[in-house]
Amino acid sequence: MNSYAIGNERLRMIKPYNPVQMHRQDAERYGISHGDTIRIESPGGSVVGLALVSESVMPGSLGIEHGYGHRDLGATPHVIDGESQPDMPWLRAGININDLGFRDPTRNVDGTWLEPISGASVRQGLPVRVRRA
Repeated sequence: MNSYAIGNERLRMIKPYNPVQMHRQDAERYGISHGDTIRIESPGGSVVGLALVSESVMPGSLGIEHGYGHRDLGATPHVIDGESQPDMPWLRAGININDLGFRDPTRNVDGTWLEPISGASVRQGLPVRVRRA
């Protein structure tokens, strides 16, 4: 899924939200089972998701697919030129990885930790704590 494909109903029928992939060894260490609701906390925020326990990610890391958990793009109703736009709650489903980002302590900018050359948000390497919710 990507940031704009979430609006495609047929794709959402296949995968309506993004579970959190976690390696089996990590799940055992934290007492988490496949299908458990988990809380992921970083210095910048926390999210709640569904654990997908497998060996599809490396131990010590989590896999969170991008493109879910929107706040806009139709996920929040707006009034434009006096006309109400639809509220589409399914666009809010899942985890928005940006909610785990945190301020870059080396720069005076709002937003999440930013890569200095392109300005892209850092999405890999965010330190997190995981526990059952």
